[in-house]
Amino acid sequence: PDNLIKLYSKSVTSDEMIEIKDEDGNVYTKLTRFKGVNGRRQFMSDYNGCLSTHDIRLGTIKCFVAYKQIFSLDLDGAGRIYSFGGLQTMKSYLRENLTIDGEKVTESDVRANHISIMYLLAGITLEDDFDCYNIYLPEHEYKDIRSLCKKGVMCMINCATKMAAVFALQKIVREDHESKDSQFSMFPPEDTNFYKEIITKLVKKHSKLKFFTKGEVLWRKL
Repeated sequence: PDNLIKLYSKSVTSDEMIEIKDEDGNVYTKLTRFKGVNGRRQFMSDYNGCLSTHDIRLGTIKCFVAYKQIFSLDLDGAGRIYSFGGLQTMKSYLRENLTIDGEKVTESDVRANHISIMYLLAGITLEDDFDCYNIYLPEHEYKDIRSLCKKGVMCMINCATKMAAVFALQKIVREDHESKDSQFSMFPPEDTNFYKEIITKLVKKHSKLKFFTKGEVLWRKL
């Protein structure tokens, strides 16, 4: 209902539209010491203000759409934009029913976009048939191992060390086993060596890129 939408939209202030996290992932409570924070807040406030002037619906249901930008350590690195609600993580079959001002939306998917951008930044052109998310594991089907490798690559981008990426990937599978619609039920949740093999093979596959260099977390650069 419109009155409920307005209630939620009023609860999101411009101060909440910017988050900066420390090395442990904790959110800084006072951002005044970060130069440029007011400009970032204004940008997100203007962006959300623009969205609020449009009628965004899932079928006939009006959606609450507002975003925040999250930084790591400072405002110089990457600032990822996340929705306050569940719109951003909506299932693909639901997104097909989204409309903006009565017009159906379309969706553009960039193949292996994160790691492809990393190759682009490194000045490397990939072959058209190069699959960023596949390694050879004869005991598993292509589609299954590719899905796991996609998670593995993201762990490599987001973690400072190889073993951190290994444990992060293992945690994803372990938590997936606990869900009702498990995607990775074919993989062993407690076999750390298995995930070490996955990450090792992915690092070798992408040897032209520099992962885990002096503890650098590549997603900030990305």
